[in-house]
Amino acid sequence: MKLRGTVRGAVMLCAVLGAFSWLARAGELTYRASVEKWRQDYEASLKSDDGWLTVSGLFWLHEGENRFGTDPLNDIVLPATSGPPDAGSFLLHSGKTVVHVNRSAKITLNGKPIESAELHPDSTTDRLHLGDLTLYVHASGQRYSIRVKDKNSKIRKDFTGLHWFPD
Repeated sequence: MKLRGTVRGAVMLCAVLGAFSWLARAGELTYRASVEKWRQDYEASLKSDDGWLTVSGLFWLHEGENRFGTDPLNDIVLPATSGPPDAGSFLLHSGKTVVHVNRSAKITLNGKPIESAELHPDSTTDRLHLGDLTLYVHASGQRYSIRVKDKNSKIRKDFTGLHWFPD
């Protein structure tokens, strides 16, 4: 009779250990699936029209007028085929940035053509669009810059995906 109790205890112990092992494996599979989903989502955000792979320029603003366009003599030089040589200027004064757009430039703000507007740093709505380019004011501490994003950036086009260490 004592042997039966020992066998029954051993069987129960094996069942409990098997259940814990199964639960641990299921938890590991769930964790791996969540990591894989995060990786896929992260890569998709990088490749999106507004993702980091579209960042093609960062131009620090100086106090006063900062001219922009495709002319290489501008303070902010845009890609050669993206717009007119003299698209306009950003006027920075005491932390306030105002854009002045030349009539030859087809620049929009919130889908509407503009001539002049105050732009607030890192705003998701104060973004200028010129063809495939997006320009906006970025603040880094007390310094201001114009960040340029290009949907057709070479980095974005040539991106082949992220490579992760094996699990």
